[in-house]
Amino acid sequence: MKIQFRIVAAVAAVVAVGSMVQAQTFVYQNTGTDTGHNVNLTNGVVIGQEINLNSANLATAPYLTNFSFEFFSTNASFSGTPQMDVKFYQNTSASTYHGYNTPNVLFYDSGWFNLVAPLSFASGNVGTYVFDPTALYTGAGSMLTSLTLPQDFTVVFTVTGLNSTLNQVGLETFGSPQVGTNYGDFWINNGAWALQTNNAGLLGLGMQFNNSPTPAPEPSVIGLGAMGLVMLGQFIRRRKE
Repeated sequence: MKIQFRIVAAVAAVVAVGSMVQAQTFVYQNTGTDTGHNVNLTNGVVIGQEINLNSANLATAPYLTNFSFEFFSTNASFSGTPQMDVKFYQNTSASTYHGYNTPNVLFYDSGWFNLVAPLSFASGNVGTYVFDPTALYTGAGSMLTSLTLPQDFTVVFTVTGLNSTLNQVGLETFGSPQVGTNYGDFWINNGAWALQTNNAGLLGLGMQFNNSPTPAPEPSVIGLGAMGLVMLGQFIRRRKE
């Protein structure tokens, strides 16, 4: 059982209506072949994956409409308030790790948001967070009205507030993407960037990116004034695997 949530701002409907009517297309999708494995997260350790978007789809639909990722937990509830942050980095640094450019240019930051234990809903231990980037702030504190994506970049995850017994969270892994490609290994930063594989072989994190040909309409003045709080929105749906 997988549970799907949406992370939205308090007045996301003001922004989202324009996005929903636009034609959308996947520029990256890797949710088809669940391996049954996950990458465990620990406090403060940055884990990410470098992905390549489908170039043909990106050329006709350059603007990000929404993106999602799948996460895993065996906890029915969390102790305290574990949080996660999601960032997008370009890999254009002069610094390299074994010849590969490390992540260096930040161009999207979700900010910290509270994690919900998926096992607390309908006995499912895998959840999906869906983001509308136009309804969230960048790391600089300004609103996104449109976001174009480079073909190659790294999606980075960081958690805080976990402990060894009551709060356990991982990222679901999948086989080859259905749309786009990835490198099959993971960027890790525990003080410096490094690449790492795992015992299960080359895997991809469960992620999807939907784009549209035009940017989302800019939020209204009223909407901008109300978007001070990012919070967990309503249940979207439940689906059985």
